[in-house]
Amino acid sequence: MIFVGRKCLHVPGLLLKHLEVWRGWNKDPNHQLHEKIDMENIILIGHSRGGEAVPIAAAYNQLKYFPDNAKEKFDFNFNIKGLVAIAPTDKRYNRRIELENINYLTLQGSYDSDEASFFGLRQFQRIHFSDSNHWFKSGIYIHGANHGQFNTIWGRKDSGAPWNWILNLEPIIPGDDQLQLAKFFISGFAEMIFNGKSEYAHIFNGNTQEWIPQVPIIYNYKDSDYRPLILFEDDIDIMTWEKGSITTFNLENWSEEELRFLDKDTQGVNGVK
Repeated sequence: MIFVGRKCLHVPGLLLKHLEVWRGWNKDPNHQLHEKIDMENIILIGHSRGGEAVPIAAAYNQLKYFPDNAKEKFDFNFNIKGLVAIAPTDKRYNRRIELENINYLTLQGSYDSDEASFFGLRQFQRIHFSDSNHWFKSGIYIHGANHGQFNTIWGRKDSGAPWNWILNLEPIIPGDDQLQLAKFFISGFAEMIFNGKSEYAHIFNGNTQEWIPQVPIIYNYKDSDYRPLILFEDDIDIMTWEKGSITTFNLENWSEEELRFLDKDTQGVNGVK
């Protein structure tokens, strides 16, 4: 696994260059890690700005040229099977990253005062499954978790002075509980991907209470077997979806509109109101 943190959004390529170093060590008969690294099973993990960087790195991994400067050639092609975005940003990079056929997990706390909305769900919406393999994506929203306690350094205060003087820290869950939750879900994610333990899917659907701290959690899970009946992304005709149709009655108002977070920013998906 490769972890990237808060300041690394502008250099997601560093993740891939880091993997190049590990690949070199693995091939070098004189290095102590020679043939000890499984380069066929890779998960990228990022926190905060790094949570946005990992899907960018996954997109770069498949390209021949750097999209912002095509004079820079790429030749990565690592077998990246999964991405974990912890309390991620979105839209700091000027490109919206669309990905296919990769597993994705995103975690967010309800008391995050750095990234107040669950921006990982926007990337969740931009991951699609198109082949015959089994893929899944999960969004875990943890009530009482903040931004910083997903690691052991940033702590309970998600901003510096003077803003942290007015933060209400009382409702934030203990740091050990938040770390335990992160370990639990990320470990389950890795077990499903690396060891094929499909039975672990239940932990991403809410069947977890006996194993984790007792805090309210909202679960969002979709896999490659998911088949929606109705979507509202394809056109502006509110009554159709491919070959299906919608009929309603006795409504005063009926509209198709973009869903938004509480801060009025877009969720990146439409719905009917």
